[in-house]
Amino acid sequence: MATLPPHLPAPLLARRAVGGDTGDVGRGGKTVVVNAWASWCGPCREETPMLVRYQEKTKDRGVVVLGLNEDHSASEARAFARDFHMSYPSVLDPDGKRFRALAKGLMSAQGLPVTFVVDTHGRFAATAAGALTENRLASLVGAARAKETATEH
Repeated sequence: MATLPPHLPAPLLARRAVGGDTGDVGRGGKTVVVNAWASWCGPCREETPMLVRYQEKTKDRGVVVLGLNEDHSASEARAFARDFHMSYPSVLDPDGKRFRALAKGLMSAQGLPVTFVVDTHGRFAATAAGALTENRLASLVGAARAKETATEH
């Protein structure tokens, strides 16, 4: 597992959320699913309803979803979030700096969506490019949690 880059602590991701909220959406002892997306991305549009369902299913089990939006327009991002009833926070990253900082050295993804699973200690545990199914996401989160438990013993 790679650790989070020291120049990108999790609270930095919360600077400005799509809905206008600010605050700490960092690790906080939870497993975090970070999903990079954009309103113009077809696979993102297919994947988002699953992420909304997954967030609702897992929010009380120590797993949270955090979006990392690549739109250049905050209004387009907000419209997408509203249309898809996104129940999880999403951070605006119009120039892609946060995404590139996260992805550096982890994968050579050129497109969206991209998903990272961060364990409760802030370490990258899994990455995946392309739209995920709920089973695949659950498998990535489960594997991340199993690795974490194994390293604690």
